[in-house]
Amino acid sequence: GDTGNGGDVVVTAGRARTDGDDGGDITVTAGQGGDDGGDITITAGLGDTATGGSLSMVTGSGTGTSSGDFSVVTAGTTKGTTGWMIFSSGIAVSGSSGHITVGSGSATNGRAGGVSITVGRSNSGVASGVKITAGRTTHTIGGFVSVTAGQGATEGGALWMQSGVGDGATSGHVLLASGVGAVKSTGDVTIRSANAAGVGVSGDLKFSSGTTTSGNTGHIRIGSGLST
Repeated sequence: GDTGNGGDVVVTAGRARTDGDDGGDITVTAGQGGDDGGDITITAGLGDTATGGSLSMVTGSGTGTSSGDFSVVTAGTTKGTTGWMIFSSGIAVSGSSGHITVGSGSATNGRAGGVSITVGRSNSGVASGVKITAGRTTHTIGGFVSVTAGQGATEGGALWMQSGVGDGATSGHVLLASGVGAVKSTGDVTIRSANAAGVGVSGDLKFSSGTTTSGNTGHIRIGSGLST
């Protein structure tokens, strides 16, 4: 309305009161088209002088067992490419844009769920990759990328970086390099174990090429770069 709060729209499926029966479903389907299918758009309300409305999608609680799954999937196709999935916060003209947080929930009595980012299998050509890039700025220091294993009551979690297996030939390479300095120096590369506490020793640093059952093992080369 022109004054006061706007009216709500509530859509609720039917409740089943008998044990063993399921509650009603809600299905929203856009129309089929001879060319493109119809779209579904869900938009929260505009805030004229303050914050816009939030959009919450939450699965149902399971008081007896598990809560429901949440699936966001583009449809499969027999021709062409399946649809993209885009997760992005909005552009901020003045101020900061919003964060994106992906994580599993905490477990009070049990084990928290894992988080997996996996590229699908390719049957032809080069497989697609996973790219993580920090933000670029035109003013000072670019954004950082931090990968940290979990803290443990007895021993901290391990951090593994391993190239892919080559079924018929060589496995993939591992490259650890600092960024290029377009005007000044390049960044340092530091490999070290953490300082030990009051008792104990700091961790070892091990550089080793792998073993082989036939042929020569790999070389270990340490050197500074050329100066022109």
